[in-house]
Amino acid sequence: SGAGAFDDESSAQYKAFRWIHSDGIDMEADNFIQRYVLAVFYFSTNGDRWTICFRGAGNCEAPYLGSNHECEWHGNGCSDGKVVDQLRFGTSEGNNITGTLPNEISELEALTHIILRNNKIGGSICDCIGRLTNVELIDFRNNLFTGRIPTSI
Repeated sequence: SGAGAFDDESSAQYKAFRWIHSDGIDMEADNFIQRYVLAVFYFSTNGDRWTICFRGAGNCEAPYLGSNHECEWHGNGCSDGKVVDQLRFGTSEGNNITGTLPNEISELEALTHIILRNNKIGGSICDCIGRLTNVELIDFRNNLFTGRIPTSI
């Protein structure tokens, strides 16, 4: 996303930066980029409307955008406890994930699994997903994506 996204108060990037700033994380922290990208994912997919584990939700142990490490947030998987390598939001019912998949997702270089089936994510799939060279599984079934599947995948 361009720098202009930070000027638009309705953009996921602006909301994520504002949230991460209020969260008090040091910009030099090892997980700053990861935490920011996951916050952009949350706001781009209308996380406050997710069925379970939305910000402040009482229906799970580790809601998204909690104060705990992002490896503990519902739907994220981390093989080493520090770096998110899986996004697992595909269930038989989905999680009412709507909106669009942000380009920033390609900054999560350790991702091996992106499972978002049975939701309502729309828009196109960014060619930038092809930069995720560790991906072994992408499951976008039963969403509202438009356009072609990028050849980079």
